[in-house]
Amino acid sequence: MTSNLKEIDTDGDDKISFNEFQHWLKDAAKARSLPAQVATRTTSLLRKRARRKYHVEQVLASLLRDVAKPAASTGVSYMRRRLAMLTAASAMVGSRVFMPAKERAAADKSLVRRVNWLSSTHFTSTNKKVGEEVALRVMERLASLCTSIGAKHQDEMGDASVMFEDPDFGPRLEKARLVAKKYVRLFPAVLAGMVLSMFASVLCRYDNWLAGMGIRVPTTAREARKSDTEHGEVSLYGGGTPPGGSPKPSAVWWRRPEEVELASGGYQQPILFSEGAESKDAVQGKLGDCFLISAMSVLATRDDLLSDVFVNWNPKGPARFGIYVARFFKGDTWHYVVMDDKLPVLRSGKPVFARCPDAWELWVPFIEKGYAKLHQNYASIVGGCVFTDFMWT
Repeated sequence: MTSNLKEIDTDGDDKISFNEFQHWLKDAAKARSLPAQVATRTTSLLRKRARRKYHVEQVLASLLRDVAKPAASTGVSYMRRRLAMLTAASAMVGSRVFMPAKERAAADKSLVRRVNWLSSTHFTSTNKKVGEEVALRVMERLASLCTSIGAKHQDEMGDASVMFEDPDFGPRLEKARLVAKKYVRLFPAVLAGMVLSMFASVLCRYDNWLAGMGIRVPTTAREARKSDTEHGEVSLYGGGTPPGGSPKPSAVWWRRPEEVELASGGYQQPILFSEGAESKDAVQGKLGDCFLISAMSVLATRDDLLSDVFVNWNPKGPARFGIYVARFFKGDTWHYVVMDDKLPVLRSGKPVFARCPDAWELWVPFIEKGYAKLHQNYASIVGGCVFTDFMWT
């Protein structure tokens, strides 16, 4: 009896009865009716598991090569290197990167609900580590949206990127027609409306992402700016009278750092910190916040604390889309302020408020902008105490 017939002959008597043949037909029918998507899903999961295992093996192999080096070449004892290897390996296995998509989405949802959202771009947390993790997720999401929407319009946009627009601070998007001026040298004027619609699309999808996470953010900041103009009067002075020495709103424009130089015919890549920071980097502008400038000057003497004010400020990361997060400590809690890179400038391009001597170094105006957003507008930070502003990090 052949091997195929032996599968039918279940009682082993070398004879195939009608009942045996009938059972075999039913089993074969069940095998054929197995849904194809189940098999495909199983194969997909096995492939993902294999990829995760491969990544971990690559990391372990790299660490093992380092462990094999003589202690004299690395300056670290064998036991300390072995401990570092095991710690890194365990961290990689439990990393979010290696999670399946559904598990990663569930983990993100649980994480972002652990903070208190004051607006879509401002949240607080009593746990500094949790707040930083949420800030990283927000920056990652916004950068992803800018990338995906820019890719859809690559034919019109070329190499230019869709930049992030802060919905809660600065000029109101619909009226900020000057934003499109950045593209005047790159695109025909007829594309200005398309550029603005892409900015709005990023914000709409970001709001939908928060809603999908079960987050219902207050819209007080956006409601307050409904009657705002392209000069951002609400964000400048709360819609009131300018403080002494500050220019009128009609003389102020909101520009990105590179826009100013494009208008003047030059260009250099803006950067948060240029060759470290010094006390003389903090230069006061047309605002009575000398207490804040003094605090930044002292903070500049501690690079470790100063760099900790910003979350993931790598210029090749979300910052290339104009996405920054500043961290402040106020009222016994950590405040995380998401903002774009637009700054108030005069028509000549000169910054209105605080700046660095190097026009391409941005940490001073960005800290001032984040602090102003924390207090709703620039006019609210006129006058204060240096000691209070030391409690940032």
